[in-house]
Amino acid sequence: SANNALVLRPLPPPNQPPCEHECPANLDINRYMLQAARGYFEDAYRSLKIQLAFPGVIGRVCPHPCEAQCNRGKFEENQDKAISINGTKRFISDYVMENGLPEYLKLQALPEKVAVTRKEKVAVVGAGPAGLSAAYFLAKKGYAVTVFEALPVAGGMMAVGVPEHRLPRKVVNWEIDNIKKMGVTIKTNSPVSDVEALKKEGYKAVFVAAGLQNSMKLNVPGEDAKGVLQAVSFLRDVNLGKKVSVGKNVLVVGGGSVAMDVAMTVKRLGAASVKTVCLECSYEEMPAERDETSQAEEEGVVIDMSWGPKEILVKGGKVVGVELKRCTSCYDKSGKFAPKYDETETMKVDCDMVITAIGQTSNLNFVAAGTKLKTSKRGTCEVDARSFATNVPGIFAGGDILGAGLMIKAMTDGRNAAVAIDCYLQGKDLPPAPPAPPLADITSTPFAFHVREEAKEQRYVPVYTPVAERKGKKEINLGFADKETCIKEARRCLTCRCTSIRY
Repeated sequence: SANNALVLRPLPPPNQPPCEHECPANLDINRYMLQAARGYFEDAYRSLKIQLAFPGVIGRVCPHPCEAQCNRGKFEENQDKAISINGTKRFISDYVMENGLPEYLKLQALPEKVAVTRKEKVAVVGAGPAGLSAAYFLAKKGYAVTVFEALPVAGGMMAVGVPEHRLPRKVVNWEIDNIKKMGVTIKTNSPVSDVEALKKEGYKAVFVAAGLQNSMKLNVPGEDAKGVLQAVSFLRDVNLGKKVSVGKNVLVVGGGSVAMDVAMTVKRLGAASVKTVCLECSYEEMPAERDETSQAEEEGVVIDMSWGPKEILVKGGKVVGVELKRCTSCYDKSGKFAPKYDETETMKVDCDMVITAIGQTSNLNFVAAGTKLKTSKRGTCEVDARSFATNVPGIFAGGDILGAGLMIKAMTDGRNAAVAIDCYLQGKDLPPAPPAPPLADITSTPFAFHVREEAKEQRYVPVYTPVAERKGKKEINLGFADKETCIKEARRCLTCRCTSIRY
């Protein structure tokens, strides 16, 4: 300048790693991967708990869309060699669950008896991933929170919707207990029949996170026969410890994670043969993760694609088989689910039990007659997309009650709804959405310069329980063998936020 003063150019916004951009929770993956790479698992856990109430749960059940966008996978020219982001998250949480935290970190990541600094009380309907996440973040903000849960246990689908061989109950209970220790009150066996009445009881805000508690119906003849079950109620009964009898030859309808969970649970309960049928024409089209379908097949489950039920065959009021029709395509050109059939090509399957796992629907028993609360024709709550506010002041909703989604999305809804509820109670506007950051591109000059000599290294894999030993509740995926393996895997991370602006 004219007076020779030093003029500093404003720094450009930091580039966002594509994994973080793809993550439904926008977790700071770069941060906790760097900490894990140094063996600082306690610090990495604290980083996770800043944004996530259930890292141990989600480290087991998340389909990790982040890994599909990992720059390491693109660098290796093989998506299978992306960083094991979810496996690292799981190890971090398991390490802390086993070893605890030093006091200075415990106060931040696993606080007990958080002080209530706000006079307003908040009610949460549903103790599932969305509801408990909202309670966690509201408690951190100083609110007294009471969670109402209809079931005898807390956790929602984390506790009663996922079998223990995939998500051990001790992990769910440990993370819920940590929320209770903060001061959150969870009332089980406490169904809510009128959410609007909670405001009359002194709660200044209500968050509805009732989830989707029923299975969708096939709407084919014979569906009401004895021996035809729904996946949600079947898994709920098993996970609640009820005595559940299964048939000798069982057919599971569906191609998602729930269908695989049902099929493998049925095998563990003694079925001689288990077949799953789905409309999808390939493993790539199936909603279930490839690991899940592989594990099911390893245990003897037969997966038959491109078939859908035409009629459930009944004799004497009991199911004796299913007539299937050929599905010629599952999705249209835009990727929308729009199955087409060849009704002339059919196949009959003999079975004495059918379990349907084709999706979930809501149960609006928390809505009283004559309510003002708006719901959609699909049986979901209608809310503002950013604030999660319903049409009734002070009532918010999130999670699967807005429509089926990933568990990580439900947890994110709970976190974001806590922010919105806090703003509402303080009479503040929601902060504006941040501008979309530029993505760290592996083909950019700085990035390409940095990785030109980066050594290629195989992805480190977890330990799995041998097929012959998979019985009962024994977990299949046991995670990384030791902390050294986790450190080595975390060190494969290209630290995209730093790398893309380093030079």
